[in-house]
Parts: sequence; C-alpha cells; structure tokens
Amino acid sequence: MPDTVAQSSTWSKTLFGNRHMLRVADVIARVSPVFTARELQESTNLAASTVHRLLTDLSAVELLERVPRGKGERFQRYERRPHAFWEAAMQLSAEAVGVQVPGGGLEADGRSGNARGQQ
Repeated sequence: MPDTVAQSSTWSKTLFGNRHMLRVADVIARVSPVFTARELQESTNLAASTVHRLLTDLSAVELLERVPRGKGERFQRYERRPHAFWEAAMQLSAEAVGVQVPGGGLEADGRSGNARGQQ
C-alpha cells in the first residue's frame, strides 16, 4: 500500500511549494469553521511552527480570518472564510492519495477518467 502522507506531500509540494499545505487545507476544510492552531496541530501531527506559518499564509490571502480573542481566552481562534478553495483542497487531497471522488476524480485504478479517453 502506498504511503498516503508521502503522496499528499508530493502533490502539496508541486501545487503549493510546501509539503504540508494540502494536508492542512484538507483538515481545515473538514473541521468546524472556527478552530485553534492547537486543534489543527493535533489533527495533522505537525510542529506548531509549521501550523502557525501556514495559518499566517492562509490568513494573508483572506482564506482564514483571525477571530478576536475574548477576555481570558488563551488560544487564538481562526475562522474559515467561504471560498471554493476549501472544496478544491478536499478533492485534491483525495485524488492525491488515490481515493475515488464522486463526480470526477480518479477511477478505481488510480487514473483520471480522461486517461481512459472518457469525456
């Protein structure tokens, strides 16, 4: 069985220039719209510095928004902003690891539908 993390990392590096962005975006797309960096770190098993850098990058292009901290709140929360990027991230992540995606994506043999000459 192929190493799915390695496959995802390869796709991520090719698409985003970063080995972890695709996995992080996929997790963000699937979790509650409001989350903390710590929750994301626990979900991805990535170092805190990596998670914070990627959250900063996603915030810079307005895919995420920092939620103002309430009195006594210890952790910064982020809110996923509505955007087609999140659906695309989930689909790309699934395709990267060879999961069949309804309505397109990979065939059971891991090739895209067009690889068989299908339209």
